[in-house]
Amino acid sequence: MEAEYIALSSALRELIPFQRLLKTVWTTVGMEDRDITTIKTTVFEDNQGFLTLSNLEPPRMTPCSKHYALKYHWFRTQLKPNNIIIHAIDTSSQLADIFTK
Repeated sequence: MEAEYIALSSALRELIPFQRLLKTVWTTVGMEDRDITTIKTTVFEDNQGFLTLSNLEPPRMTPCSKHYALKYHWFRTQLKPNNIIIHAIDTSSQLADIFTK
């Protein structure tokens, strides 16, 4: 769970500025506000512990995650404002797991 949590935190550290850049470009080009707010990112995850932790309100933690560094918890405050959704997926359907097993 810790490795996946750190990996998602690192990935979102790259994704969120990209979303902001895309919104700035859309505004500059003259896209309407309703089109800009529909940018949505979906993350698929098969680890139930990770799903539980990532969907908790930001100050809360689980007993197994209280030792994680604070720099990895920041992304939980960014999920709703940036339209990032974390969905559960079956392990057999998770294509990325082939590289970790």
